[in-house]
Amino acid sequence: WKGQVQFYCQPLKELLWEPTETLTAAGTITNNGDVASRPLIKATASGGTLSITQNWTDGSATGRTSISIEGCTAGQVVWIDCDSMEILDETMGNLLTVFASGSFPMLRPGANSITGSGWSELVFQKRERYL
Repeated sequence: WKGQVQFYCQPLKELLWEPTETLTAAGTITNNGDVASRPLIKATASGGTLSITQNWTDGSATGRTSISIEGCTAGQVVWIDCDSMEILDETMGNLLTVFASGSFPMLRPGANSITGSGWSELVFQKRERYL
């Protein structure tokens, strides 16, 4: 027998084991991939409003995204899943998205400046993708 099969596929590649990058103060996260990525961010709050601001330059264009999460307690761990656009508590069982405002970060290829307040540590799983 012979025949033809049509299907759609995702043309992007990813690393099997992606290392994480940690920020304990304002800094730079570099996306080594070929396309913008939607990271998974583990944020440890220092109390009050947790806010993350991303500044990027992509060729001749520049931009900024900012997301804020209200009502965090000191030491609380918050997961920010930029791909599914959800914010979860430490157990990843309770949604906290209702307490958030702003735009989810999307790491552009190259350097992305990360600033903000209300957090003591950000751990990025960058989810880099390659053509």
